[in-house]
Amino acid sequence: MTESFDRRVWTVAFFVLCCYGSLLAGLPLLGMGDALHPADPNSEANALREVDGFRAEGLWHYSGLGNTLFNKRYPEWGFENPNSESSRSITPDGVYTHYPQGPEYLLYLAEALFGPHPVARSRILPLVLCGAAAVFFGFSLRRRFGPTVGWLVMLACLGIPAFYDANTSVHMLGYTLALLLVEIGVCVGSAPGLAPLAVVGFAQGWMSFDCAFLVILIPLALELAMPSISPGGALRVGLGVKRSCVAALGFVLAHVLHLCEVWAYYGSLSLALDDLGASARYRIGVDIINGFTDYMAHVGGLLAYQLFSRYPTNFSIALPIALPISRPGADEVFQPYVFRLFGMTLGPWWLLVSVGLVMVDSWRRRRGLAPSRLLARWCAVTVIGVAVSCCWWFVMPAHAVQHFILNYRHLFFLFFVLALFVAVAVAPTIERPLNRER
Repeated sequence: MTESFDRRVWTVAFFVLCCYGSLLAGLPLLGMGDALHPADPNSEANALREVDGFRAEGLWHYSGLGNTLFNKRYPEWGFENPNSESSRSITPDGVYTHYPQGPEYLLYLAEALFGPHPVARSRILPLVLCGAAAVFFGFSLRRRFGPTVGWLVMLACLGIPAFYDANTSVHMLGYTLALLLVEIGVCVGSAPGLAPLAVVGFAQGWMSFDCAFLVILIPLALELAMPSISPGGALRVGLGVKRSCVAALGFVLAHVLHLCEVWAYYGSLSLALDDLGASARYRIGVDIINGFTDYMAHVGGLLAYQLFSRYPTNFSIALPIALPISRPGADEVFQPYVFRLFGMTLGPWWLLVSVGLVMVDSWRRRRGLAPSRLLARWCAVTVIGVAVSCCWWFVMPAHAVQHFILNYRHLFFLFFVLALFVAVAVAPTIERPLNRER
């Protein structure tokens, strides 16, 4: 009975750990009122004005699209800001046609449940969904790899601000990571069903374009990485391909529906395709990137900055109170938007772990033990993580360079597979003395 009670206590403690990020994110809610979230205030301001328009004019007034200039609320943010490049993004009427309207529809639902004011009440919806996603993610890891791995990975997740700092954002950042956590949880689980991947793919597609390659490639990437993370398991490439195809189908379906909205708004399929095509060409960088050398400078510089940064350590993990509208310099504006684990970028962490793995294999050789090929497996997992996390940057380099505030969060998948590798590797060492005590 004592052992059963202890197990329940540890299970409850693990549940609290999974919720802890959302608890941290939820603490400031009482004092936020109608203030914008610092994670992405421009998108929030646009979305809040769009939802004001939905409530005043009806959800289908612009064929389901939102008017970002409906009123003068938050005039310094989003497309109300005269310094913004609104001519590339909205119609003369202020209608936004590029990204799907999923975040706006969820905000519309939140305002229907909690009222439009204060905005802090509407933040309860993304907060609850993010907390539930983290719990599902954590317990999926626990079931697949055991309690020790679950604890280690979740503790590492709490060391990255990107894991929870946008949990109360009422735009896409409040939902995209939660959906990625659910997708990863489904993929590491034992259930072979494909339907959940279709639902997650559709939901993620209804949030944004940005996570396209993450959504589509994560199922296959995890199956390819698993033999290196946990040797001895079967290589299930077929299952990974099926899951990726189903997730892609859901994602594409969401954007087909969005295309239909834009088509209905313009009244012409060709105009809708021209609008979305022009946006895609701009985001790819057709107009600003000249040749392969310039392209590699853009993408290589972005990756190097994210992994090492000019300042690889920064132990101040709080987001700034407000984001600068102008761009006086990359360091001044973008420095907070670098993926950090316990205050340090992933590049130095990767080097430290690599040195440790070399030392472990050297120790094993001196003891006459078979080499574990830890470094080779570590590098294989790294290549898979980088390829998936940075794929959007390579395909849409102009968008990535212009949206540090969004794109550094793509590195979560790279972080996850590296953290899972380390957790699986060290778990037996941690569990051995515990098992002896029993």
